[in-house]
Amino acid sequence: MKIKHLDLRAFGHFSDKSLDFSRGDAGLNIVFGPNEAGKSTTMRALDCFFFGFGLKSPDAFMHSYKDLAVRAVLEVDAGRSLDLTRFKRNKNDLVDGDGQAVDPGLMNSLMSGLTRDIYTNMFGLDHQS
Repeated sequence: MKIKHLDLRAFGHFSDKSLDFSRGDAGLNIVFGPNEAGKSTTMRALDCFFFGFGLKSPDAFMHSYKDLAVRAVLEVDAGRSLDLTRFKRNKNDLVDGDGQAVDPGLMNSLMSGLTRDIYTNMFGLDHQS
């Protein structure tokens, strides 16, 4: 799986901010920027996209809970992409590009059973860790 686009529609201090990772065939993308640019916020957005928002979110200070949304276009196979958006909802929080609810098992399958804790330990590199 490769993340082609990441859209922070309403997350933290971002509104409709997009990151494009679709160029080239590189297997690694590095996001860098000055302090307070939003790198850690983007990592939290990815976490919420893959695993859901949970009960509370520290990223709802500018947007209300009901408006929190993170979208990603994922390349899952050569030439096959999925356009998915995760909302902070109690049910039907993952929808496709047409707004139709997606089976939550799809994300688990895409993540090959990777749990939130393992994901955070593997990819959640920040200043503290």
